[in-house]
Amino acid sequence: MKVSELVKNWNGTASYTGFSSATLADNAGVDLGPDYSIASSAAVTIPTIFGVLFNGVTGIMAGANMSGDLKNASESIPTGTFQVRCRAVTAPNDIRPLQI
Repeated sequence: MKVSELVKNWNGTASYTGFSSATLADNAGVDLGPDYSIASSAAVTIPTIFGVLFNGVTGIMAGANMSGDLKNASESIPTGTFQVRCRAVTAPNDIRPLQI
């Protein structure tokens, strides 16, 4: 089943299929949705996905590698992680007024 069909037919419930060859086959293909960040709504491309994921992963790794430089790492890492998660939740609300 295509992602667009799932979204269109969403009834508010979901089920876990477990390990199944049918589920694996459904998820193995590339069924990319539209890219809402551009006006033409063209399909999302693999380089776009890579660009987003690469930055996220390398940023996390850079932060982990610098943790040895902290004076009190056992306190600073959980505090910083909590602050970043809070900021990630509030960031979309900060840019919403700019989109009007």
